[in-house]
This record gives sequence, structure tokens and C-alpha cells, in this order.
Amino acid sequence: MWHDSSSMPCMGLAKKISATSSESTAMCGQSDLPPLTELLPVVDNYFNAYNRHTPLFDQPDFMRMILEIYSSPHPREIVPWAALNLVLAISYRLLEDRSLDDPALAQSMRIVQSATTDLMAWDRDLLGLQVLLGMVILFQGTTSPQLAIVLIGSCIRLIQSMGLPSQRVFAGLPPGAALQKRRIFWIAYILDRDLALRAKAPYTQIDAETDLEFPEASEDGLGMVTSKIDGLRFNYLRARVELAHIQGKVHDLLYSKRARKLSEDQRLQNISRIDDMLRTWRESVPDGLLTADGLRRRLNDGDIQIMTNLLNRHLECIFRLHSMYSFETAWLNRVRCYLSPCVIELRDDMDGELVHCNLAPLPGEWEECVRYCRLSLELLGMGKETEHAMRIHTCCELSALIVLLVNIIENPDHELLSVDQDLIDQTRNLFEKLSEGSSENKFFLLQLAQDLDRRARGQVNRLLQANNLWFLEDMGDN
Repeated sequence: MWHDSSSMPCMGLAKKISATSSESTAMCGQSDLPPLTELLPVVDNYFNAYNRHTPLFDQPDFMRMILEIYSSPHPREIVPWAALNLVLAISYRLLEDRSLDDPALAQSMRIVQSATTDLMAWDRDLLGLQVLLGMVILFQGTTSPQLAIVLIGSCIRLIQSMGLPSQRVFAGLPPGAALQKRRIFWIAYILDRDLALRAKAPYTQIDAETDLEFPEASEDGLGMVTSKIDGLRFNYLRARVELAHIQGKVHDLLYSKRARKLSEDQRLQNISRIDDMLRTWRESVPDGLLTADGLRRRLNDGDIQIMTNLLNRHLECIFRLHSMYSFETAWLNRVRCYLSPCVIELRDDMDGELVHCNLAPLPGEWEECVRYCRLSLELLGMGKETEHAMRIHTCCELSALIVLLVNIIENPDHELLSVDQDLIDQTRNLFEKLSEGSSENKFFLLQLAQDLDRRARGQVNRLLQANNLWFLEDMGDN
């Protein structure tokens, strides 16, 4: 991922990463400033829409920094300049849904990337760390998120060197400064667990080191989601941290070195314990934010996006914990069994009945998982996700698609059949368009989904035909 021929747009980092601080500063001094009239609306959009629930920067401090950049006659320092361009890039990419080849977005990302060496060495305040975390946020929504995984490791090492996992480092600080440092720690904590569970990569053991309490609601309202119709308030940042803690437990159970030494009984006990943690976590989310209709009525588009991310992360935990993730070999092998004529015989008139003798039982918590898969695809169908968000959620949503298809094959007469069939059609169409011209290997699931869809429709038709025959026989008897 580090060479110039990388397939990731805007990521030719080999020459830029090796640039010295003096070279970076010189380049920074030659960059033209956009007019404030163009800049400020984009920055305002970032703080009103994104920073409101993921408080990476303090808005008054950031606005003072902008004024200093624009009023200084001297060449700009690279790190503040990179911070400004990071905010522009997040606003362009995550909020305005610009593609990675958009000229303004590409320029902002190049400026941020050129400062990587300086960001690592910045020790004046939190700004270098904040920009690095923003880069993680941006790069996890690309076609290859490996750079985000590398960067989050650097961020965690910086956090540890600053002593941020310990309450002691906040002694004597003004309340506002202490609050911002805690928020930076928890944002890094969330990103670390997200990437570790998605990539099955190691994460840093800062659970054991930290004595910080999970984020409480603050007077400034940052990190909160508020309903526009009934006054409902939800501490989104705290919920993300609590879920990240559970994500770490799932990772420990499935992918750590310690997990390989567990007996089957120990493993089952741990699964049950984490199930209880997930259930308790779900109970902390208001019922009005656990349905697509409730989210649509209560929240604006930006808040729907962040709740979609939250609920999909939760669903990923269920997938991993109960072996229903469609990128795990064991689950894929079981799903492919439905394509065998020994399990379902395809016929021109009426498909054969599902034969279970060659199938392993469905995983535990199946019905609950189906319910949240349905919610995931309903949220996807609302069309509120940006391309960046879809890149992050693709694996989860494709896994949800497979689960709903398997559920129809197993239960072709369930009461929400027509709802699920519509969701399946919408989702397949959406991902088929997204996959056009793409070489990403995750889209091999679309072919599997097409084959499963044939089996699912065959089972539904078989049941309908059988019911019609029974009806006609009953009419004949009468």
C-alpha cells in the first residue's frame, strides 16, 4: 500500500512520507488559501453535522487557528494547515458524498498526507494526534483500509506516550481541556476496535491500562443524538465506546492467541457472557432508535447515518460471535450446501423439499440476528448512506443479505416474507451497481446471493403450489 502504483486513490505516499519537516513547511507556504467565504461554510458544516457526534476538534480553538492562519504574513505551519485540510476532506467525503477523484477532495487529502511525518513528531498540543485520527476516519472508507490500520497503531502509541489512558494526566487541567483529551482517547479507542474486528488484526490492550469512565452527557451536547419530534436524547458517544468494549471482547474470544487455548466449554461460556453484554447494550438504546421508521421520523439524515453505523457495528458483533459472517469459511461452506442437489433438487415444475440431514444446525440467536439483518437492509434502502459509509458497511450488509436469503430457504412461509423479498431485491440491485467495474473480492457474494435467491424462490413456490393442491383436494372432497 505504500508504493506509487497503489490502487487506492490519493495514496501515493512513498515520496510524501519521506519528506522532511522543512520540505513540508516550504510546500505549505506555497499553497494558496481559498477565500474565507468559500472555506467557512464547509467548516461550519463539519462542526454542525460531523463533529457534533464525533467531537474530534474543539470548535472555538479550531476557529481561532483558522484566523491565525489567515492573518499571519508568514508561511503557514504544516500541522495546522493539515488540520484545516482534514476538516475540508471529511466534510467533502463524509458529508457532501464526493468521490475520491473530486479535485478539491484529492487536493485536501494530498496536503494532509504530506504532513504525516510532522504529525507524528508534533508535541505542542493534541493537534497532530487529532489529524492522524481524522486520517484513520477517512481511510477506513476506501477500497483498501490497510493504511487506516497502520495509522491507528501509531495513534495508540502516541496516546500511550501522552498518558491519556490514565486519569492522572488530567489533574490540574481546565475542565474543557480535560474533556477534549478524554474525547480524543475514546475516539481512538473506538477506531482501534472497529478496525481490529473488521480486519482480525491485533489491537492495543488499553482496556487494562485505562481508568477513565465511559463518556457521560456533557453540557455542550457533543456526542449526543436528539430527536426532532419527542425530545428523546441518546448518548451516542458513550454507546459507541460501550460497543467498542464489547467488540474487543469478541475479538479476544475469536482471534486472540488466548482464544486458541480455550476448551469448547470455555468458548461457549464466553459466547453466552458476551451475548448478555450485547443484550444489555441493546437495552440502553431507546426503542425509537431501533427501527427504520423510528429513525426516519426522529432524526435528520446525518444522525440516521451515524445510527446506521452504530447498529451495523452491533450486527457485526452478532455475526462474528455466532459464526454468521459471510467472509468466514465455515459459514460460507454451510451456506453453499443449499446449492447442492442433495440438499435442494431443482426442477422445472416444482423444486424438491429442503433436506436437512446434510446440513449443520443454524447458528444460535438466529431469529434475533434475522431481525437486525432486516433492520440493516431497511436502513440501507433509505438511501442515507454516503459512498464512504457504504465502503465501511459493505461486508456487514452483504452478510445480512445472505442471512435473509437463508432464512427464506429455511422458513419459506414466515410472516415477513414479502418484506424480506423486497429488501433482497433492492439490496442486490444496489450492490450490483456498486460492483460494476470493481475488482473487490467481497462482491463474489453477489453471485452466491443470486444462486441462493433461486433456491429461496423455489422453496416459496413449492410451498404455494403444495398449498394450492391441498386447497383443490379439499374442494374436491367437499
